[in-house]
Amino acid sequence: MVEMLCECKKDRVLFRDMLSANLNLLFGKGNDEEKDTFLEYFFEHLEYFHINDWALREKDIGDVKVVSSKFFDNDKVGIKVCGYENYAGDEAYLQHVNSFALWQAILAVYGEYKGIKKGCKLCELKLYGHDSTVFSSCGFINYTTPDDVIPSGYYLSLLMADMLARLSLCDVSNSKDVSNILYGEEKEADKCTIYGDIQGINKLLIAAFSVDVNATKLYDSFVSGEGIEGVFYKNDYRGCLLANSYIEGLLNDPLMIMEEYDRIMGSGSYIYLVDKIDYLCECFDECSKPIASVFMQVLNNILKFGKMRIDRLYFNEYITKEEHDDLVSNLNQVYASCKKNIHVQKVKSARKKFKNRVKQLVKGDKK
Repeated sequence: MVEMLCECKKDRVLFRDMLSANLNLLFGKGNDEEKDTFLEYFFEHLEYFHINDWALREKDIGDVKVVSSKFFDNDKVGIKVCGYENYAGDEAYLQHVNSFALWQAILAVYGEYKGIKKGCKLCELKLYGHDSTVFSSCGFINYTTPDDVIPSGYYLSLLMADMLARLSLCDVSNSKDVSNILYGEEKEADKCTIYGDIQGINKLLIAAFSVDVNATKLYDSFVSGEGIEGVFYKNDYRGCLLANSYIEGLLNDPLMIMEEYDRIMGSGSYIYLVDKIDYLCECFDECSKPIASVFMQVLNNILKFGKMRIDRLYFNEYITKEEHDDLVSNLNQVYASCKKNIHVQKVKSARKKFKNRVKQLVKGDKK
């Protein structure tokens, strides 16, 4: 039985509406039987869902944050999120936060629901000088060290939950801004999301793992209400391919992403990349700005992989020359947008430091 805690009736309505929007995006609007089956499984694996008074966050009481998640040894997940009580901000942001919270829980259990066994062993890898066993759990990768089990890719799951929440709210607001959310340049409106300033990593990974030029198939699936899971890209060249194996992997099994990345970049490369992303996002959580040097390392590695992957698809005759060129062009555009965003962040940071320094000097003169 799920422990459901709400401060007011509007919170329950918000929970219901955001859960419905998320499931519509995942399964499609007409697939009620599949939704009901998943909901039964979902609530069995949801330990609690608390919608707290917003004022608790402002007072920083205990572990109350805008959103916090906890994963239990019994394969369950617990979510705490802030709701309407004492909230005075934009309603769209509150909707986003609650959709994001639910997506965290959905991504944690969906792979197992689809048949990916928890703790499923993939292989033995040499990581950081040690033999490691790599397996999936709660929607992200884990690997062993001599002393511990290390989660890897937790923040990729959060970045995807953040993006999926925006897609869910497109349906709620009747917006069709799918291509911009998946690939487009960050706008000021995007900054109200949880990870707006570093969503470029997610967008570049989506572009690198895509055969879906300009997200056409995902867009068609979205506007037709068919859902985003299991979308295939069909051409007359080599039949069907997954429209985006990165999105599919984060929904079902992140190990399939690792396998594809390591085939091109070398054994262990994906975990090294993802550990850097986790470090970057952890720093962002602490100081609300990305570390430019680490960000650029991550972007350059993803760009290199994406170009090599697209070249292989063309060489093995899975895509045409025109599709190859379009995919590379899209990848370069997303990369350029991410790089521009980092430059903007560096300029803002430099200006802030300069202003603070000026204030310190002015104060010094007054003494």
